[in-house]
Amino acid sequence: MLFYEPEFVFIFLPVTLAGFYLTGRFHSGLSMGWLLLASLLFYTLGNAASIGLLIASICGNFYLGRFMDSRSLTAAWKKRLLIAGIMANLGTLTYYKCLGSFSVSLLEQGPRFMDILIPLGLSFFTLQQVAYLIDRFNGRIGQTSFFRYALFISFFPQLIAGPIVRYQEMIPQLNRDSLTRFRYENLTAGIMVFVMGALKKLLIADQLSPVSDALFASAATGGDIMLVGSWIGAMSFYFQLYFDFSAYSDMAYGISKMFGITLPLNFNSPYKSLSLSQLFLRWHMTLYRFLGDYLMRPLIRWIKKILPGPPRTATRVAVCLSTVFTFSLSGIWHGISLNFLFWGLLNGVVISAGYLYRELFGRPLVFKTPGKKVMGFAATFIVCLCASVIFRSQSLEQAFVIFKAMAGMNGISLSQRLEPFLGMMKAFGIQFKGLFPSLNIENKVYWVCFFGGTTAIVFLGPNVYTLLESISHNCKKTVPGFGFAWMGVFSFVSLFFMAAATVLFITVMIDSGSVGTNSFIYFHF
Repeated sequence: MLFYEPEFVFIFLPVTLAGFYLTGRFHSGLSMGWLLLASLLFYTLGNAASIGLLIASICGNFYLGRFMDSRSLTAAWKKRLLIAGIMANLGTLTYYKCLGSFSVSLLEQGPRFMDILIPLGLSFFTLQQVAYLIDRFNGRIGQTSFFRYALFISFFPQLIAGPIVRYQEMIPQLNRDSLTRFRYENLTAGIMVFVMGALKKLLIADQLSPVSDALFASAATGGDIMLVGSWIGAMSFYFQLYFDFSAYSDMAYGISKMFGITLPLNFNSPYKSLSLSQLFLRWHMTLYRFLGDYLMRPLIRWIKKILPGPPRTATRVAVCLSTVFTFSLSGIWHGISLNFLFWGLLNGVVISAGYLYRELFGRPLVFKTPGKKVMGFAATFIVCLCASVIFRSQSLEQAFVIFKAMAGMNGISLSQRLEPFLGMMKAFGIQFKGLFPSLNIENKVYWVCFFGGTTAIVFLGPNVYTLLESISHNCKKTVPGFGFAWMGVFSFVSLFFMAAATVLFITVMIDSGSVGTNSFIYFHF
């Protein structure tokens, strides 16, 4: 069940919200139990075959964490239990990832077939519990009840595709006595963010999908891919990935806010970044926070200890090796294949090169002048665009076909209407099959305008959180934990904007001809 489907919007979400606040009037434990049951039901409706794995994972990790607190255990035994727990979690994740990738390559099925083999949300709730075990071992967290831990892991807005929430970020909120007290501010703020995310998914991401799909299908089947078409198709996926993941992050944040729970931000306009390292601090923020805290920094400390030579040189080598390894592993996290590995390796090498430049030449990549900002932005855009082609391709060979077209090696095609005037250019290899013949775009004028508007939103427009802050920056009443204020419950401008967006969302959602059928891209990971 997707967040923007009518069954979720009109049945599941209202019933869950009403039950949560009504039961909370009697006892907070009842509301926690209600929300836990609703979350497990949500997961069951999406992937009933894997509900047993989710429950077993929750039980196993909770009681392992509790057992590690036993005073009768020595420090050495606690460390052995921690290692065993991490290996069990990551081993399960690796098994299903390998099973899915092997079966897809063997049977030549697509991503939807992989969804059947890989339990929904496995990558996310596995890492969440690995972080829990490590923090429990290091004494950063204390005791909690089983039901609150189960809700922390299975809370349905973040269960399927993140964010990867830490125990310290969720449990204190679940323990608040005021959590089950209904607040109009939380509801209105949550609805606003949810609706904006849904519109991103339905009106932008799903409309870009057919164009990007056509490019990669042509590359796989030997279709006619020209210069302009390859760039348009590659940028379509580049923007589709942005709006798809941004939409899920907004919707998850908004739904959580309706329950009075604040999730950590997971997406903060990353395509406006001026360097690749800056981009990854703003893209899937909780994943790379996890990798930095639990893998990259410990790895740097370990490599520095075993490397001979001057400490400064050892630090540089350790940082570069750990960066490349961490990003390569993040590629494998997305899928067991060469293209994902190469995607992660490319990102790690580029970020390490930037780090070495700063270290060796003493020139930090600070973009103060407009010219340097443009150069930094352009370089980041080109690297990320090429990386996204590798990310989306089924194989490195398919990506290479698209790169050849993007480099102009397959020729250039112009509009057929220009042939009577520029026909002499055929002698130079110019063809007149249309600007992007392989993409099968019917209304090219409309699509060019749509694509231009999408580009402006990505690079120039504010994200939903900045937008809400701008609407209400002069208001006095602040919504706790959300970071922006409202005039009373809502200012007039905010209310009008919210009403218009909500009406548009409902109209698009109930019109079967307008609603996309694509699941969120990160559901596949």
